[in-house]
Amino acid sequence: MKILYLLRYWPVFGGGETVTRTLANELCIRGYEVGVVYLWDRTNDNEIYLKDTIKNIKINNINNVKDGTIPKSEYKRLTIGLKEAILSFSPDIIINQWLPSELVWKATKGMEVKVIKCHHSIIKYVPHITTIKQKIFYFLFGSKAGWLRVYPELRRDYIYSDKWIFLSESSKEEAKCLIKTAKENKLGVITNPLPYCVDEKIIDVSKKNKEVVFVGRVVQLKRLGYLLEAWKLIEDKIPDWTFKIIGDGDYLEQEKIKAANLKVKNVKFLGYQDPKQYLIDGSFLLMASNQEGFGMVIIEAQHCGCVPIVVDSYSTVHDIIDDGINGILVENNNVQRYADVLLNAIADDSARQKMALKAIEDSGKYSVVEICNQWEELFKSIKTKRR
Repeated sequence: MKILYLLRYWPVFGGGETVTRTLANELCIRGYEVGVVYLWDRTNDNEIYLKDTIKNIKINNINNVKDGTIPKSEYKRLTIGLKEAILSFSPDIIINQWLPSELVWKATKGMEVKVIKCHHSIIKYVPHITTIKQKIFYFLFGSKAGWLRVYPELRRDYIYSDKWIFLSESSKEEAKCLIKTAKENKLGVITNPLPYCVDEKIIDVSKKNKEVVFVGRVVQLKRLGYLLEAWKLIEDKIPDWTFKIIGDGDYLEQEKIKAANLKVKNVKFLGYQDPKQYLIDGSFLLMASNQEGFGMVIIEAQHCGCVPIVVDSYSTVHDIIDDGINGILVENNNVQRYADVLLNAIADDSARQKMALKAIEDSGKYSVVEICNQWEELFKSIKTKRR
């Protein structure tokens, strides 16, 4: 069977690319022919492992605005390029990770191919309201504004795919509330796999470093500044602890300036790094995102026995963290509360060790073998039809 992934960036950028690499490698091991169609090259200093048999197909000369946005003026040219790329690989199944669903439908018209659309982000959009246009829109529509913002795109995702896959049950239920006519048999849930496997024998939760870790792109919605403010409130009470920040992004310099203005102590900006060893060494993962589709770094932290302390800002987090059992949830928009919870967690090392062990145990259900088994079952379940 031939599987073709559709992405914007390749082979790295964010969680979607990491997931695609992980699954593509495993599918190759299982005997599938795997290809990736993408628009823009993106690399970093870390070595990226990809099976030699994966076929990479780039659609050239598509303009990139706002770090991944495809302008509508490019839609016609992209559809033509996409059709040529698909015909060159002749897949049985297309897994559309990031490209506009309507364009994929147009590009595959007349072909016998199944199209699976993966939804990686949130359902209800909650922006940082800064512009006059946003203020007027959210004033007029109130709590419904977040749904109205995403409805047209999500409706197209549903209409122009054979299967619509979500990362959690809560996301799927939110989509059903939004798309009232959605049929249950067209929807599915498959979570993301762990990108690596750590031998539990090398993790001694009783000997973790006195470190807390942030891992992620340093962008507005990740709210690193929120964590810096919380750290400032308790740093003098934990002088032997260090806050390590792993990642880069558009807001990196702004957050460095904020850290300097706050005069925080024992904070280290380490840039983009492979986070695995930092999670193995660290005691706690700190996360305060305003919104997330899933939050794969939480699973990675749990797998490494690094207890996640996460702001309760999006529904899917409840599918990952059992509060006080394998991690900690903290009410949103309360920096003081977050600081207090972190300080208490640091003080109670026995509770931390217990949560770390349970987190390692629970992360087993996200192994690439288990998740790939679910994908194979999905491949078998959907019928090929001429589009």
